[in-house]
Amino acid sequence: MKSLVRASVFAVPFLAAALVATPAFAADDPPKPAAPPAAAVAADPPAKKGDHADHKDHHGHKDHHGSRKHGGYAEHDGHGQGHGDHDGDGEGDHPHQRDPSTDRWADVHDWMHLDLGPLHIAPVILMQVQAVPYVGSDALLQANDPAERGGFRMRRARFGFQGRVFRRVPFKITAEINSEPRAGSILRDAWFGYDKFEPVQVTVGAHNVPFSRSSMLDSGGNALIERPFSVRSMAPFYQLGMSAKGRFFSGALTYNVGVYNGLQRTDQFFVGFIEHAALAGNRFDGLTYAARLGSEPLGDIGNRAQDFKKSQKLKLGLGANIFYSNGGTRNIMGIGGDVLAHYKGFHLLAEFLTNHSDPRTVPTQPSGQIATVQSLAAIGELGYMILKERLGVTARVEWLNPNTSVKDEADSVIAVGGVSYHVLHDLLKAQLDYTHRQELSGKALKNDSLVLQLQLNL
Repeated sequence: MKSLVRASVFAVPFLAAALVATPAFAADDPPKPAAPPAAAVAADPPAKKGDHADHKDHHGHKDHHGSRKHGGYAEHDGHGQGHGDHDGDGEGDHPHQRDPSTDRWADVHDWMHLDLGPLHIAPVILMQVQAVPYVGSDALLQANDPAERGGFRMRRARFGFQGRVFRRVPFKITAEINSEPRAGSILRDAWFGYDKFEPVQVTVGAHNVPFSRSSMLDSGGNALIERPFSVRSMAPFYQLGMSAKGRFFSGALTYNVGVYNGLQRTDQFFVGFIEHAALAGNRFDGLTYAARLGSEPLGDIGNRAQDFKKSQKLKLGLGANIFYSNGGTRNIMGIGGDVLAHYKGFHLLAEFLTNHSDPRTVPTQPSGQIATVQSLAAIGELGYMILKERLGVTARVEWLNPNTSVKDEADSVIAVGGVSYHVLHDLLKAQLDYTHRQELSGKALKNDSLVLQLQLNL
């Protein structure tokens, strides 16, 4: 009881600050930029045949001619992480694509770009600061708990640039300091591509492996503060390689296939896969092959879990994915499927994941794994936007079995409930989540947590 009282006292100042700092609805509008001179507009060259003047950039932004690109389709691969959601982070389309020169309610991100001849460039900034007023005495960072004792945590600090050259060559480069056990300070995105043709769009560099819808959503656009425990533990996330994706029948069929360096992971399940840009090359591992098929038969569902704009028509996204890593220490196969639905402010997300890991007889790196490990997980999430683009609530239940051959405290059911408040079209966001972990075997642990997160996502 005393711990909960202290937690409440600790959280009140932050909630009050978030509400006091929230401007009125009309005050959310950035200053309206002046219209460009007529001469400058006239100076734009007309689109040539095959140049696709109907153009949108790789992350859902309009280009500097105000047109859209056919390549920014809905079955995203996470390259848009840093705008959200848009994770993933992370990484996708903005929920708004309005012309800031004519619409006073346009997304603030539409002002944040620079055009230099054929180069269109915009900043990527993501900062997440957490206050943890309550956390159980058995919580561990290595078990993906938010903290080991109450206080503050810098969850992420990401900075970089994204853009496009000649409308056909998207690129993104970001560095990130985060407090996940598997990462730390890393080169996050470092990729470029060619996406003139909708059926075949190529990406080369460090980018998100197309596996698990939750892992491909942006880190700054999740309905709850964190992705599911199982996704953070079983999805490869960012690796170095090359991929190709395409879209057919107005999004009714999409694909994403790629080849990457072999995956590395520690013996601790919750730490997950190691993300690295292989600056020293592929020294100890083989290759990873990944593929994802998707469908959005009722129209573009976007790249965020929440139905942020309260769609008046049902939107549905389906996905199935697989990867195989011929690693130097382990051979790992992952299989998963997911469904996401949006309707009038409600969102429903369901996902299933499995990993099968076999240790190599002669590993290239030290490993404590000596037997085959099968991991299983199932996730269900339901949320509702009470106020369009402003206030939402979400609940998630997750079942997790890290090793089907062993019964221990890691076998668990995890329940998370949270509320999110958005300002300036998601430029600023405050989230408050409570997480309960119920162990199914072994000893019951005191590892529940209450977390408040304040976020800037530019």
